Amino acid sequence: IEKLLISRGAKKANAKSFPPGTLAPELADLYLSSYISPGSPGFSVRVSRGEKELFCRGYGLARVQEKLAAGPDTPFRIGSVTKQFTAMGILVLEAESKLSLDDDIRKHLPELKDFGTHVTIRNLLNHTGGYREVFNLLAMTGFQGEDALHRDMMIQIVQRQPELQSQPNTEFNYNNTGYILLATTIARLSGMPFPEYMRTHVFEPLGMMDTRVTARQGEVIPHSAQGHQPLPEGGFRSTRDLGGAGGAGGIYTTVEDLAKWMKNFSDAKLGGTEAIAAITTPAILENGASTGYGLGMGVGLFGGRLVYTHTGGDSAHRAFFAYFPGLKSGVVIMSNHAAFDLAVGFDVARLFFGDQMAGTDEVTVPSETFGPVDPSAAHPRAWMPGVRADAQPLTTKQLEELSGRYYCVELETAYEIRLEEGELKAYGFRVGPITLKRLQGDDFTSSAFFFANMSFKRAEDGSVSGFMASNGRTRDVWFNRHGRGDPPSDHLR
Repeated sequence: IEKLLISRGAKKANAKSFPPGTLAPELADLYLSSYISPGSPGFSVRVSRGEKELFCRGYGLARVQEKLAAGPDTPFRIGSVTKQFTAMGILVLEAESKLSLDDDIRKHLPELKDFGTHVTIRNLLNHTGGYREVFNLLAMTGFQGEDALHRDMMIQIVQRQPELQSQPNTEFNYNNTGYILLATTIARLSGMPFPEYMRTHVFEPLGMMDTRVTARQGEVIPHSAQGHQPLPEGGFRSTRDLGGAGGAGGIYTTVEDLAKWMKNFSDAKLGGTEAIAAITTPAILENGASTGYGLGMGVGLFGGRLVYTHTGGDSAHRAFFAYFPGLKSGVVIMSNHAAFDLAVGFDVARLFFGDQMAGTDEVTVPSETFGPVDPSAAHPRAWMPGVRADAQPLTTKQLEELSGRYYCVELETAYEIRLEEGELKAYGFRVGPITLKRLQGDDFTSSAFFFANMSFKRAEDGSVSGFMASNGRTRDVWFNRHGRGDPPSDHLR
């Protein structure tokens, strides 16, 4: 405790060494206070056991400019923690016999492209559908997280996709596109706008009266936290929320309301035990491997305990959710600071429940952040340039062969690749310069996360015909070199 007092105000203390027990609230307050500087954005925290509140406090500012303090009743935007709520909305419709999880999504959204195989509602809920990930894809056009985005674009994205990135249920690939389409499905089948349906069929039945889905970007949420990005020179700027994300994100809520939702995992007031089991049962791929992800919810072990968990991020909001069903206990944290460390959530869990945990296992679940301080952290599992570089650098002539103008029909987007001072640079209308770095052969990575892998392709005569761009969640997007035809069929998987 003396060491912790000395470290007060430091970026982070070692919470895993704290003794659990009656001192947990005091130690948690000491630990969490170390994340706050005067005048900085903040966060709210709640720790629950059953219906009992063990800890509930706000830190820092909900709105820096107005100097409005963050508290337990402050609504924050929770990003992808929203997905479990969208899943419950779908399950309520299934209980009303308005759909089946095994329906082809085109049964309800027939304008979606037919890829010759069924992509089911269940595939979209557990990220095994094979659609392109919208935010990784649109980033290639110069799209920024705070730009306006109409949700109807999700249908266009699927219509323009040349083929599925993988066959349904053969690969887990975290995907926001599917969840935005699910929100559209809910609206069509219920005859209600998605925000209204969620309010009347999911939030209000659980008494979550301070929870809502935003209908449009920039919507005013009374007393809510404003997202903030740290600036390189110090200080912060306020941000716009991510547009068009309803279903995948878009919820504003409080830690108090999330505690009511958390309680539903034990008493199943909404949806019954069948819905809770569906949300918390990991999908099994065709090869027999578990995805560790149910319907909008990560499922794994932490400290030897089963945990249902998810993180979320918007342009600058961050959220953490973890519920331990065996303990009927959990932790929720929400922040309006883009660089907030969500690992704090499990540190707090160990403080309060560590005496009932054993082992060092730590669950790995998909997380979501937008508008990051570090671009390489923009989309976890998407930054994959881990291939050795060739020992011999390319000659100037070889680099010049890759220079030129490249155009993507799918995205209606062009890039100019130029040789500048011995390096290849890519320039788009809203992006650039992007520095290309060779990995091996004609494979490159770049300084932009959305071009994590750029694989140049050649025609039979050896000339460059274009490149395939990939970034984990979105793969094999073809950019044709000016004056060349479509890619050979073997360029697409």
